[in-house]
Amino acid sequence: MIIYGKNPVLETLKTRPREINKILISKSASGENIKQIVDMAKAASIPYTFIDIQKLDKLSNFKNHQGVAAMTLAKEYVSLEDIMLNSKKTDKPVICLLDEITDPQNLGAILRNACFFGIMGIIIPKRNSAGLTEAVAKISSGALEYVPVAQVSNIVYAIDKLKEEGFWIAGADSNDGKPVRGADVPKPVAVVLGSEGTGLGRLVRQKCDFLLKIPPKDSFTGNISSLNVASASAIIFYELSRPRE
Repeated sequence: MIIYGKNPVLETLKTRPREINKILISKSASGENIKQIVDMAKAASIPYTFIDIQKLDKLSNFKNHQGVAAMTLAKEYVSLEDIMLNSKKTDKPVICLLDEITDPQNLGAILRNACFFGIMGIIIPKRNSAGLTEAVAKISSGALEYVPVAQVSNIVYAIDKLKEEGFWIAGADSNDGKPVRGADVPKPVAVVLGSEGTGLGRLVRQKCDFLLKIPPKDSFTGNISSLNVASASAIIFYELSRPRE
């Protein structure tokens, strides 16, 4: 796996340096972040080399690599049990299940939002879902290294296990449910986000204890009926994680 971008490489150096095989740096790269990467690589005895930017462009498939890439072992998934155990570190945990989110950019952005708002874990299905790829790592801007992600065979089964552990299940829906702003949501809670095309699956929806929505502004007159799932996740995570007055 190749992690590219200054922040993703820095966070990988901080969290799992032993899994980095080599760091590649553009000869034209400069700045404090690059210096920090070199210093951390030296301290951890990680090989690094300076290469022509054209080689780095090709290696990253011409993505925005910011002049640096790290060759690492693939990021490992955790188990559903690991996420449930991790959730016990706080008294009002929030976790997230993703129902067929196939766009790597959405998954990466959701991971970044989850890290920022202290979400205790993400659960994704093995099929019909984006995985922990290089693109996801880049979009997450390093958040992939801090948010545990579990991959399960069946989201409905995962919901049942979470319910056994006392979790409430909240489904995000663009039309139905109560507005998330100011909603009195019981904890612990697992919020389920569905795909932008089809929303929540029928069985998943049936398993939800309640639904939440993000209503548009009252005076809105446009033809946009909902937010991108990554944008919606930021609002929902904020509302579920902030202290209630």
